[in-house]
Amino acid sequence: VAFLPTTVVVTISVATAVAKVVYVEAAFPETCRAVAESAPRRFSVLSTPKEAMRIFVRNSFIFRMALILVCSGTSSAGMGAIMTPIITGYLGLKKDMTILLAVAAGASTFTNIGLVLRPLTRRCGDVHALRMCLGVSAVFPLLFARCTEAWHLVVLMLVSVGPQTLQVPIITAIKSNLVNDDEQGLVQGALAAIRVFAVATADVFFGWFYRWSTEEGAAPRGATYPPLFLTAALAFAAFVIVCTLPSTPPCPTQGDKERGSAAGDPHSSVDQRAAGAVEA
Repeated sequence: VAFLPTTVVVTISVATAVAKVVYVEAAFPETCRAVAESAPRRFSVLSTPKEAMRIFVRNSFIFRMALILVCSGTSSAGMGAIMTPIITGYLGLKKDMTILLAVAAGASTFTNIGLVLRPLTRRCGDVHALRMCLGVSAVFPLLFARCTEAWHLVVLMLVSVGPQTLQVPIITAIKSNLVNDDEQGLVQGALAAIRVFAVATADVFFGWFYRWSTEEGAAPRGATYPPLFLTAALAFAAFVIVCTLPSTPPCPTQGDKERGSAAGDPHSSVDQRAAGAVEA
């Protein structure tokens, strides 16, 4: 994207934004106008963050998934902010070679999504698959720091970009299994807001950090290592967190049942007595 003309980038951005608004208004179940008019309005500007936070602290699994999203999103955004100046400024790649890198990254992404994602999650499960993807993300900045030739970057893109991209559908699948159907839209919006905030912060911070570390590109290439190591550390933090997750996510209603039992919720007690009578 960084090598496209400004007018093309702006046109694509505006068209994408318009398409998103149309989709949200016309087709997205949680915000479709017809559904919104027939359903009672339960959330307000002030209550929505509270409801989202209530879901995130329902159990440690959901909370850790949010931390993983923040760390991995910040790491990937940081890499995106510093890769282009390193490739053009320190490795001296021309525009045609950067296009080849983009093609290699796209081929890796589509190949992994089309051919690897489903067999991987079926065989290993979503959590184990996410561990593998985050492990690749943690190693990627270190391997990128060792690249000195154009073909090194092409091979690295072909091998590693696809597995990193698989994080998005895997996290989405895990998220959808953690909450009830009526909470899907709220959680999806909250996670999207968290990721957007992390990416925006990373763009600003890593852009400044790169300029400061490299003295506006005048320092030797070794000055690029601190920003790269920081992105690797963030990805490694996400990898460590995902390694603490159980292989099987909790059921969507488990947190509500636990809170109801702890607080002496009469409805929860009735449900438990009824379940015990049925088992008896």
